[in-house]
Amino acid sequence: MRFTLCVHQQVSTIVGSVVLQGIQALDADQPGPYSTVQYSILAGPYSDVLGFASSLEGTLVLKKAVDYETLKHFKIAIRAQDQGQPPLYTDAVVSIDINDADDQNPLFGQSRYWAHLPQPAQKGIGLEIRPEPMRAVDQDAGINASIRYAWNAGGAEYQDFFLDPLNGSVYLNRSLEDNELVQPVILVVKAHQVDNLDRYALTTLTVSRSWSFSPQLQYLQRRYSVQVLENVPVETIILAMAINKPIDQTIRFVMESHNGTDQAFSVDTMGEIKLERALDYEAQMTHHFVVWVTDGLTVLFTTSHRIIRLVIVKCLQNDTATVEVTVLDVNDCDPRFDLAEYEFIVKESALPVGSIIGHIRADDGDAADRVTIQLKGPESRAFNVHENGDVIFSDPSALNSTVIHLMAVARDSGIPPRQTSVPVKINLPVDFLMMNGSGITLSTADGSGLLLIILGILLGILSLIISGLAVYLCQYKRKKTQPSPLTVVQPQPKAVLPPRGAHSESDSEHRPQFTTSSTNATTYSPTQAAAATGG
Repeated sequence: MRFTLCVHQQVSTIVGSVVLQGIQALDADQPGPYSTVQYSILAGPYSDVLGFASSLEGTLVLKKAVDYETLKHFKIAIRAQDQGQPPLYTDAVVSIDINDADDQNPLFGQSRYWAHLPQPAQKGIGLEIRPEPMRAVDQDAGINASIRYAWNAGGAEYQDFFLDPLNGSVYLNRSLEDNELVQPVILVVKAHQVDNLDRYALTTLTVSRSWSFSPQLQYLQRRYSVQVLENVPVETIILAMAINKPIDQTIRFVMESHNGTDQAFSVDTMGEIKLERALDYEAQMTHHFVVWVTDGLTVLFTTSHRIIRLVIVKCLQNDTATVEVTVLDVNDCDPRFDLAEYEFIVKESALPVGSIIGHIRADDGDAADRVTIQLKGPESRAFNVHENGDVIFSDPSALNSTVIHLMAVARDSGIPPRQTSVPVKINLPVDFLMMNGSGITLSTADGSGLLLIILGILLGILSLIISGLAVYLCQYKRKKTQPSPLTVVQPQPKAVLPPRGAHSESDSEHRPQFTTSSTNATTYSPTQAAAATGG
């Protein structure tokens, strides 16, 4: 068995992505059931990080997320094994280098910023932003992309300020009178990567006058709405609520749940909403709750109906705001087939195009994902999979055997997409290819019955040719051994007569006789003999 492998690859951090394609082990044995090669990952360190998409296909995919900041290089051992008894195998080592992928958003140094208007508030003056200058950096250490800043909205309050896109500094766009901007404004700032606009971070900048506050404690917004991915880590701050007074030790924020449901969020002394337990899009898509702010004492108690109520004791001022959290779906489930493998048997020799030969079903645990199924393999063009899972016969010219091995790949519509594959075997009748006009290229494992028929026909033709040659050679040899049709007459010896008057004893007993050849003999009478001698 010979093994061909490229052993140096780079891995991205998206689970399900293809790491290496084209791994191929070649078996020198004759094609057949024993030459089928299966691939596997050998047990060892990091063996759970990668896996083969299919044991029959040399494609490695990422099974577990990797982090460049904690793991930059690792190796795994892989095996290619045939189906012999006992099986033969070859092992190889794959070396993986992990590059820092662009998988993290920029990060501001603070979750929120604030600034006071200068006095006087004249055009072109820069704001002193606290607790530090507003800056964001790329969290991908190996990339460290350049950051640009922009307002994330376009309301009237944004027109009074200029945000430097290069360094995040803020300046007055125009001079402001003392009767303007008497209430604080919250400006949303967006920091995005120059090379990837989808990688960004948000923060807030609250601008107020240090010398002017409303006497009544209140929220700057009555209703807050925020969208959160379901995989956001616990204890992440998802929202900062702003009030019209500086936050000090007298200000308290208290959360009141609705309908007695378990609260997935909490609020701290700074008015920041923090995630307390993991979110699940499939379980609950939205969360609603009310947050109180007060500069007095608060007491919480629970009634017998488990409805949490808020009682303000010695309250000076208070206000409420409603918070709506929308959970965004994350693709955290692989598609699932209803069977580990599929096998379809076609009985009709003449199968019309468009016929349904079987059904494949795959589901996804993510409620919002849509699953599509495709067939892959050398002869996959002969079949299509309808969106309802029906396997449809579409192109007979793509077939060259009566036993087809394919892979069904289910891919979901999530971001990033996930996919799963299972083997599919389709059995066709022996005469299917002839009946459907397909090209025939058979192996010893596929269409063996038809192969025997063809071999029998060829042997019969060869026997007829040999018999004809034998007959021809026999006839030719017989012609060579036959005599010429011309008759050759041998010369006859002349009889010797005794002298007149002389007699011998034999004269009285035997008449003279001519000796002739045995072939084409001619007999002469005594009269003829005397005439011949003149006597």
